[in-house]
Amino acid sequence: LRTAVATVAGRAVRSHDVIVYFVSCLQFANADSLYDANDPILELDVDTFNGAVYNSEKAHFVEFYSSWCGACIAYAPTFKEFARDLALWKPFVQVTAVNCADDKNMPLCREHSVNSFPTMKYFKRGAANKDDVEVYAGNKYDLWHLEHDVAAYVKSDMEKNGHPLSEVGFICCHLLKLYFFQIVEQTLIYAFHIDFVNSVVVYFFIYSYIYIQLMLNFYKDRNIRVVMIRPDHPLAVKHLAPDSKSAPAPVANVDMTQYQVQLVDLKSTLSYMLFKEIPRRTVISGDDLVALKQWMRTLSKYAPGTTPIRRLLYRMNEWIWTVGDSLATDDWTKKLEEIQLALGNPLPRKVEWIACNGSKPNLRGYTCGLWTTAHAISVAAYKAEENSELLIVFYSLCALMATPRENDRT
Repeated sequence: LRTAVATVAGRAVRSHDVIVYFVSCLQFANADSLYDANDPILELDVDTFNGAVYNSEKAHFVEFYSSWCGACIAYAPTFKEFARDLALWKPFVQVTAVNCADDKNMPLCREHSVNSFPTMKYFKRGAANKDDVEVYAGNKYDLWHLEHDVAAYVKSDMEKNGHPLSEVGFICCHLLKLYFFQIVEQTLIYAFHIDFVNSVVVYFFIYSYIYIQLMLNFYKDRNIRVVMIRPDHPLAVKHLAPDSKSAPAPVANVDMTQYQVQLVDLKSTLSYMLFKEIPRRTVISGDDLVALKQWMRTLSKYAPGTTPIRRLLYRMNEWIWTVGDSLATDDWTKKLEEIQLALGNPLPRKVEWIACNGSKPNLRGYTCGLWTTAHAISVAAYKAEENSELLIVFYSLCALMATPRENDRT
């Protein structure tokens, strides 16, 4: 909760701007993946992650995402394109994804300190644990830079492990006598030695507008013809395209006229927020803890719900203000379970949606419920504080903003 000072009738009045801390990308049990078998993306979960990533002969570039997350949904086509571009690098780096929206993956995402979505991490070749990782902080939306950054990771990784890139070619697949491979390097020039036995024609393409000098040594036949093509060339598209595509899942028809606020949606939202979203990280401290305390105070005053739900929010608010500078989320969950049990379990443990039901499992749902709850809170706050100095300040600011400036008049 941020505090600003304004002056009304000659005296200072504090106004409060509530920051909704939980409008990040959100989780839901058994949520559908944003990727499928047609995408060259290895999707892992809590059962398969350690075995695939740790002590592996290849590196893994991992996207931790939530299928509830609007930003993740919007980013999915970009990440798919990125994975297709790097499909040829599979012997050295595997594009990977983990869906933190699946409840069973919650311990995995907490272990890796995934506090926002999507989060990108590069796990080194032979990584022993979660600390052998580089958190990607570059521009993930710019594919040119993203791919160069990953190439730099691979270069550094391979050299540190005694595998200089001068001995490595990024080779994808052998199709009869046709070879495709992709090589990316930005600043340094390496010699790529490739030996093709009994090959008549070697096709290779250089990605995008990256320029690199290649030295091809054909030990068996120095008269092999080399043809350079781009990734979008019909020949490349034909041979690199997947053999078959499964039909996309049908989209369910949803009655979009359901605009009424449903108590079921509000209860599911509060349940998911308190039991799943807040404990997503292991420790909450600093500004995040301040925001959480202010948010709980707001919920205890204005959140809609039954009397037992209101009592639960009131008691959680009382308790959290006794917490010092740091909150272990295990303590949060323990206290929440204690109050929930004492009040007869007023919050449902299984969430369900009515007005917020989406056409797909990962659409609407909690995000819809969160905005609905925020709207209900704002209405309740307005009714309770209609004549407060806070709203007087707000009205004054609105009037000031609505008044045309001298330079705006014509």
